[in-house]
Amino acid sequence: MPRRPEQTPGTDLIERLKEILRRCEATGEQVNFPGEGGERRFRLWLATEFFSDLLDWPGTSVVQGERFDLILRDDAGLPVITIETKTPYHKASAKERRDFEKRLAAFPTLRFAIFTSGNEWERYLIQHDNGVESVLEDARFELSSVGPTAASSFFDPLRYNGKVLLPEGYRYRVSKDEPFIQTALMRLTSDLEACIADLISYFNGLFHGLREGFAGTDAQTVAQAVYSRWSSESLRVTPNRLAQAVCETLRSEGTSAQALLDCIKAFGFDGPTVQQVSESILGLSERNRNNEDAIAKMLWPIFEPYIKQLCAQTAHVQLARVLLYRVGEDEEVFDKHLTGTALKNILSKQTANVLGRAYPATEALELVRSRMQNFLPSIYTLGEFDWWMVKAEYRPGLTSSQRAWLLPHDEDFERLNSAILQRLNRYSFHGVDVDIWRNLYENYLPEDERQRLGGFYTPEALVNLVLDLAGYISDTEGLCKLSYIDPSCGSGAFVTTALGRLLEQNYGCCMP
Repeated sequence: MPRRPEQTPGTDLIERLKEILRRCEATGEQVNFPGEGGERRFRLWLATEFFSDLLDWPGTSVVQGERFDLILRDDAGLPVITIETKTPYHKASAKERRDFEKRLAAFPTLRFAIFTSGNEWERYLIQHDNGVESVLEDARFELSSVGPTAASSFFDPLRYNGKVLLPEGYRYRVSKDEPFIQTALMRLTSDLEACIADLISYFNGLFHGLREGFAGTDAQTVAQAVYSRWSSESLRVTPNRLAQAVCETLRSEGTSAQALLDCIKAFGFDGPTVQQVSESILGLSERNRNNEDAIAKMLWPIFEPYIKQLCAQTAHVQLARVLLYRVGEDEEVFDKHLTGTALKNILSKQTANVLGRAYPATEALELVRSRMQNFLPSIYTLGEFDWWMVKAEYRPGLTSSQRAWLLPHDEDFERLNSAILQRLNRYSFHGVDVDIWRNLYENYLPEDERQRLGGFYTPEALVNLVLDLAGYISDTEGLCKLSYIDPSCGSGAFVTTALGRLLEQNYGCCMP
């Protein structure tokens, strides 16, 4: 069989890009639905079939996002290349280009940025000098007319070559005097968002299993009781209360589908899940239709949005505990248990021991929580947001099948905790002088996400203005004799700023 002649370097790149564009066009025509075959698919195929397959980037190093369409990360997890994608053949506006260049300051580790609509490609070289960013266009081409040599020259610097050389122990400083403070906050926000998303997914799956009794009756009772208490405190109906109302409706109205729907909707529920649950309830035997416990079990699917909110709040509590301790470690207020040598020891431990299994990251976090509960009981004492814990003293009484169900969840939780510690270890919180959560909510979370979490913070400029107008200023004589009250302080934006001014007057220091 004759050998196929070798291609000129760059020919495979051109052919693959043209094939991706043809496929985008064909998909859009076949589906005939907005967005299909457009930018999203173009971005996906670029990530998998071009940068991974032809430029050798490992799949774990190619990340799709919202603020950045595609990010290519080195072996240390640091972003080195970003690709801004547009719908194929789209002509970018001046505003789109300005927004693109503005975002490039987010990561000081970026070396190249690509702007493309499929046919047109632009490559930018990014340089940083003491916090000053320079973006230099150094190459461009059009796919319809480019030759193999030019294509190869354009993409060769973008091929995967492992790590970018960075100082040993490279860490972002979360402090206003950090040249890349906006970068640090944006990156920290991204890491915190990833931690929260992972925890929510984990807690959501765990909750349903605990509620159904897969880890024993004690854990089942706790999960259901905590949800009922949380619902009551959130002024929402509980499954048992709704089951009671449903049973009353069935007794008075019989098997009227409309009456049942009206009953459930009267408590604020709606959507296709309500219809499905109603049909399932009507399909029960007459005996079970009069059984409130049986009805309550059928109703759980319509509570899913609220369960996710409980899981989101649980995730925020768990992460806040870790973040607070990490800040204290770097400020040398707390002993080091989660960073430095302690973290290396955690990550190097084996996950199995002679007693069965060990979970070093999970155990380290529990050790920190137990030691901190006397110092900061409102944060670290076990409470309703620790419903997910199946304590060691209860486990010997579980059946083999219940222990088998818990095992993969324990292992998943260990991986999550290890990832959280590694993510937070990328930052130095020594001298931290910014409100991390407030910056996250104000500047980086999309508005719809802020609405979902119900987090709204007073801007720092407004806090300072109100305190100034109230005369609570650092150089005010006798400031320590003035009374201060904030009965609805929330996260404490006014309280902490006022305390900082008081400390500045009396001790000549600014409170971190």
